[in-house]
Amino acid sequence: MNNFIILTPTFNDWKSLSKVLLEIEKNIKGLKGKFRTLIVDDASNIKPRLHLKNIKRLRKINIITLKKNMGSQKSICIGLQYLKKTKAKAIITIIDSDGNITSSQGIEITSTITTHELVSVDEFKLDPIQESIYSFATLIGCFTLLLILPMIAYFSAVYKEKRDEEARLGTPEWKESQDE
Repeated sequence: MNNFIILTPTFNDWKSLSKVLLEIEKNIKGLKGKFRTLIVDDASNIKPRLHLKNIKRLRKINIITLKKNMGSQKSICIGLQYLKKTKAKAIITIIDSDGNITSSQGIEITSTITTHELVSVDEFKLDPIQESIYSFATLIGCFTLLLILPMIAYFSAVYKEKRDEEARLGTPEWKESQDE
């Protein structure tokens, strides 16, 4: 059996929220599972007043009252954090209760819930020999990049300078200036 949580933020619109809950109640009649409602009161100025006369399955209602108005998105985030802290295992549906109620006539919602059996869980093991080889290869790679490549550049420059010096010494103008 699945658990469902309806998360909804509200601010001063308890009448519309009651209508939304009634619409949800009508639409979940054929569904199996347990239903809970989490209302995040975004620092309403009006005392919470829900009309639950015709609501039977959504009776378990929790209300989180915020001290400061945070806006609907932040309220939803706070509600999700609360559910995470309580380690709620459920399918969470977020519904905005801002008074814009759209009729569900002509809208069909189909959901498929898939569960999988766990085949096996194996402990992750490290092979110390293989990890040592990887570490050694990394060490050689770093050594190559940090020492050998700069040394190649240095010795190439020294060799080029020596060759240029020999070429300069072998020119006739250089020999004549040294003889004088």
